[in-house]
Amino acid sequence: MTDIEAVASFKRRAEDTECQKEKKQKMRRTMDLKASRQCSTILNVLSSHKHGWLFNQPVDPILFQIPDYFDIITHPMDLGTIKYKLESNSYSFMEDFVADVRLTFCNSMIYYPRGDEVYKIAMELSQIFEGNWEEFERSLKCEQDFEKSMNQENDTLSNNPPQRLARVRTVFCH
Repeated sequence: MTDIEAVASFKRRAEDTECQKEKKQKMRRTMDLKASRQCSTILNVLSSHKHGWLFNQPVDPILFQIPDYFDIITHPMDLGTIKYKLESNSYSFMEDFVADVRLTFCNSMIYYPRGDEVYKIAMELSQIFEGNWEEFERSLKCEQDFEKSMNQENDTLSNNPPQRLARVRTVFCH
C-alpha cells in the first residue's frame, strides 16, 4: 500500500467514524417523564431482586476483600448511583441510563471469573434488565407507529375531508 492509499484509507475510516457518531447522536432519545418513570420501574425490579443488594451501592473493596477492584474496574457503577442520577434528572438521554445499567453488570463480569457466584448473579440481573428494556423499547415503537399512523390519517383527513369522514364514520359508527 502506498502512502497515498494509506492516507486515503485513514481518511475514509475517519469519515465513517464521523458518520457513525452522527447516526448515534440522531438515535439518542430524550429522557422524558414517561421514560424516566419506566427506567425507575426497571431499576426497582433490579434493586429489589433477591441478589440486587450486591449492586445497590458502590463496591466497597475492603468489605468484599477485593483490594485490586479499582485497578481492574476503572469506571465503577452501581444501581444506587443510577437511581440518584435518575431522580436528580442527570440523564438527558435514555441511552445514558441503559449504558450505566449495563456497565454495572459488565464490571462484575469483568472482575469476577465466569464460574463465580457474583458473575452468575450479574449475568442473571443483566438478562432481567435486557428483557425489561426490550419490552419497553417495543412499547415505545408501538406508540411511535401509532402516532405516525394518526399523523398520516390527519394529513389524509385534511387533504380529502369528505371521503375520509365517511370512512371514519363507517368504522366507528357501525
